[in-house]
Amino acid sequence: MKGVPYFGLISIIVDIKYIPYNSHSYMVYFIETNINQIKYVKIGRSHDPRTRLQDLQTGCPVPLKLLFAKNGDENYFHKTFQKYRCQ
Repeated sequence: MKGVPYFGLISIIVDIKYIPYNSHSYMVYFIETNINQIKYVKIGRSHDPRTRLQDLQTGCPVPLKLLFAKNGDENYFHKTFQKYRCQ
């Protein structure tokens, strides 16, 4: 971001933080399911997490629940929860 004044950076960060839900940006989502009393959480990204939930539910025989969706970096969450990843 060479050449962007400090206050310009702050306004860019604020603008990104408050992007409306229906914007063209990706949102990071957490979708939970419970199989044999074990909870699993899928971390992914989508323009519309509610629609993504419906798409995933179509091919899944157990109920899915959208836990959380927010603008953010999907890779950050994958790295943070790497030790809990299922293969």
